[in-house]
Amino acid sequence: MFLIAVLTCLLLESLARLNKSSCCSGIAVLFVYLGGLFSSVIIYRLFFNGLKRFPGSWWARISKFWHFYHVLDAKKCLLLEELRLSYGDIVRTGEWNVMSTWTTHLSDTGTGPNEITIYCPEALTPVHAYGLQCKKSAWYDMLTPFTAMNTTRSKTEHDKRRRAYESGLSVKAVQGYHNRVQRLAKDLSSAIEHSTGGTVNITTWMQYFAFDAMGELGFGKAFNQVKSGRSHFETEFLRHGMSMLAWVTPVPWLYHLALALPAIPGLTKNWLDLLAWSVEQVELRLRLPSRSDDIMSHIINDWSALDEKKRDMLHLGGDAIAVVIAGRSI
Repeated sequence: MFLIAVLTCLLLESLARLNKSSCCSGIAVLFVYLGGLFSSVIIYRLFFNGLKRFPGSWWARISKFWHFYHVLDAKKCLLLEELRLSYGDIVRTGEWNVMSTWTTHLSDTGTGPNEITIYCPEALTPVHAYGLQCKKSAWYDMLTPFTAMNTTRSKTEHDKRRRAYESGLSVKAVQGYHNRVQRLAKDLSSAIEHSTGGTVNITTWMQYFAFDAMGELGFGKAFNQVKSGRSHFETEFLRHGMSMLAWVTPVPWLYHLALALPAIPGLTKNWLDLLAWSVEQVELRLRLPSRSDDIMSHIINDWSALDEKKRDMLHLGGDAIAVVIAGRSI
């Protein structure tokens, strides 16, 4: 930081001496300043950072863009396994890993080289156990401006909103979902049995099943993809929209930058369409009579019980998005 302060003073002094027409000289001074700035950051991250004792790629120690580059092919699992084999069970990866990671106290925003990935199963309890003080990283702001129960970084808010999920996923509620899931499973079995063409793409059929199950259990709505044997447009932008998260996960701020720009076809448009469609589903659900036979109905009932001033559609929309995305993995 001292070096940055010195370079800033030198820059200001040099600019004061420069003739206004000396554009090239000004650019040169700017490059000197930026060179000093980035050099000081790199030196700190390599030799003075609190995580310097943990092994890992030198490039990962410098910038998150190293990890960003290596997950463009959406094969992060293979990269993490390669790092484990090379460096051991605790690796400085410069990337937030949902399975078992710890964001160092040096930064509670989940930024760059201040992160390690822990592969030891013993780490799950001290990191994820109830009552600990570990904080969620900036990655959880991915739904902004929406906030789901599982993405809020406020423990107090999380505890309040979790009650609705506990009601919708209680033993009694799950037993009520059993017949619908069983019916969907029979439809899937029948569809595969009567499919023609020899080879069956089981991945496609399971995507149909997962989406139908999400509709039935999440919103009490039938999409009938298994019965029709056809993919709806919702399934496509869910699949393509989620793919964007694969490469922006290591650099959360890049996600917010991309969304600040006009929708880019093939990049951010599918994700924005997914968010809009999910919010539309909860808006349609709000128009139906109150009931308690799907997950979203429990969330809506809890939301409706709040004082009108405390009802936030961004929270309800966030929960709808979470239900849709979770349904993708049923």
